[in-house]
Amino acid sequence: MVESMNGFSRSDLEGSASGQSLDGSFRKSSSVISARSVSSITASSKSLPTSRRVLKALKDYGKKLVNLELFKQSLEDWILENFHADSGNDQSLRSPFSIDELRKLDLALEGVLFQQLCRMPCLPYASDDAKEDKYFAIEDFLHAIVNGLWRTFWQKSGPLPFFLSCPCHPGSKFYAVQKAISRGRLEELCGLALMSKTGSDPQVHWGQVVELALFRSDILSDNELKLSASCISDALFYGLHILIARSLSKLKTISHDSVFILVFDSKFGGVVKLGGDLSTLEVKSTNPYQSVIEWIKCHAEVRVSTVDRVWNKLGNANWGDLGTLQVLLATFYSIVRWNGPPRKSIASLASDHIRRLQKRRLESCLSENENALVPFQQMGHQGEIIELNQIDDPSRK
Repeated sequence: MVESMNGFSRSDLEGSASGQSLDGSFRKSSSVISARSVSSITASSKSLPTSRRVLKALKDYGKKLVNLELFKQSLEDWILENFHADSGNDQSLRSPFSIDELRKLDLALEGVLFQQLCRMPCLPYASDDAKEDKYFAIEDFLHAIVNGLWRTFWQKSGPLPFFLSCPCHPGSKFYAVQKAISRGRLEELCGLALMSKTGSDPQVHWGQVVELALFRSDILSDNELKLSASCISDALFYGLHILIARSLSKLKTISHDSVFILVFDSKFGGVVKLGGDLSTLEVKSTNPYQSVIEWIKCHAEVRVSTVDRVWNKLGNANWGDLGTLQVLLATFYSIVRWNGPPRKSIASLASDHIRRLQKRRLESCLSENENALVPFQQMGHQGEIIELNQIDDPSRK
């Protein structure tokens, strides 16, 4: 196996480019980072426009785009049209991951312990205490994912370069879950953000958001295993603000032209990916909402995953199942785009599956052979023929 790009194998970068997607279509996966794109990303950490005029316009847009409901009203019809379109339509919102990518990640994570200590409440009724517990559960779930991925692919020891914090709305301050609860702001939270520990500034900024997880009471579309149009709109709204904040940030990242938004309720989870070059955004418009909607429709890359179960009926995470694997892979790519390629590639760890499988089969064969020898063991006589003395046999008399 040929290794390249600081830990990425060529099969990691190119091998799953033509896998079958979760919507059943065959396409080139947009989430695979090619060798060419990694080299170009490394060569230029900032590809977005940096002129003062454009930066000022983006800053103004970030301040003006605060009405989520107005944004959703302008976008939901387009989402419904594309999300429910025939899978053969190139404009339909396809999954950001192929089945091959998820299978490969599943094999790579064999034997890796992801331990969620806080169970997701599964009460049949809603209560304030249950909502607090749900936030603690999703915080612990995301921490287990980030810690497991970082220790497996990047560094086994040392402090994590990330932390989790809760925003209320775009541009708002960030709170720890415990602090938000103590201040009575739990109802205002929109979810949890995976943040990068960068610089010495004690203030937390939106430009540090690596990945955002939105938490809703129900994310399904008419009880189908699809994200509702409302949830997709929410994800795109926050994703757009993150991209704008990154373009205005002075932090040096590997790439910030796309973002993954995770969407959860207490049972299910899905992933939305938003990417694109903000230099194509019309910044002279007097209507910023119309401008960003047109950018999303015409210039942005939007990918929406299927929805699957993340927590079982006991509140435990379904590690290794489709719903959780999608979240794991989205977080993996988010870390790559922020911190660069891992030391160990997915392909190299997945290849160890064959070795483990051969070892298991060998152990099984040895065990079967040992059990087969037991009935043939003779106690004391060691298999020799014994001559009976018929004279001494009382029954013969």
